[in-house]
Amino acid sequence: MLAGVRPATAIEYRRGLENDVLPRAGAVRLGALDARRIRKLAYDLREETTPRAPSGRSWSTVRRILAPLSVMLSAATEDGVIPARPWPRLPTPRRDPTKRRHLSIEELARLLAALPTPRDRLLVRFIAETGLRISELKAVRWGDLELDGDPVVCVRRRHRLLDGEQETKSERSAGNVPITAELARQLKAHRLRNGQPSPERLVFTAEDGRRIDEANYRRRVLDPACARAGIPSIGFHVLRHTHGSIVAAATRDVRAVQRRLRHASASFTLETYVHLLDDRAGVDAVAKALASGGRADKSQSP
Repeated sequence: MLAGVRPATAIEYRRGLENDVLPRAGAVRLGALDARRIRKLAYDLREETTPRAPSGRSWSTVRRILAPLSVMLSAATEDGVIPARPWPRLPTPRRDPTKRRHLSIEELARLLAALPTPRDRLLVRFIAETGLRISELKAVRWGDLELDGDPVVCVRRRHRLLDGEQETKSERSAGNVPITAELARQLKAHRLRNGQPSPERLVFTAEDGRRIDEANYRRRVLDPACARAGIPSIGFHVLRHTHGSIVAAATRDVRAVQRRLRHASASFTLETYVHLLDDRAGVDAVAKALASGGRADKSQSP
């Protein structure tokens, strides 16, 4: 059943089943689970408050918790253990893309100025300029950087506390991300300050040389810097979204944003950043084409 599931996903499935699903479902046979029982389970999960969700879980979180149960029921249906997969219709509210948090250019500049060390400023600027996920940044090694000529960072791996260092989650997530000559210059200076580390060494580490703990880094460095900059506390993904938002506003090109962020789906990129595109773009395209075509027709007439 888990043949096509990544190890990290299998760990998350097990944790969700053991912590949230099985304690509520109780000792019930798989065939006895009907849409009514599953719906009640879903709404119980939705209404439960937790330290991370004091007003109750979001429906996206509920769906993630119930994912392993859905996989089990689908497998049981395919194997003939149960006649049909019982699954209720659950709410699927779409998140308003205009409410996704991102920094303005001014806020980003203030945040960079408020960070305590050159290492910290480079780390935050690197994410903001490349759009890498924090899990990808934690796995970037010096051998993944080409800092001469047309500089790029090669994204091949990610690191999460859950499953350690792994290949990127999809082929689309892997690839070369072009960077500016100025960012390459700063990376060279960072390498020089750290004694010209070998290609297999990590580019960004904690002060003690170990891999960055993002929760600890947020608490010790990022949150205080946000306070000094006069902006609400942010997570690392806000920096990635800031990159996408600035690129979208500057280029008005969804494909450029998709390539930079390495989204698997162009529709997801469009849904997330469409509000930043110019509403009047192309408004006169047909009129100009007609005018141009009319002049061409007249010039060709005898």
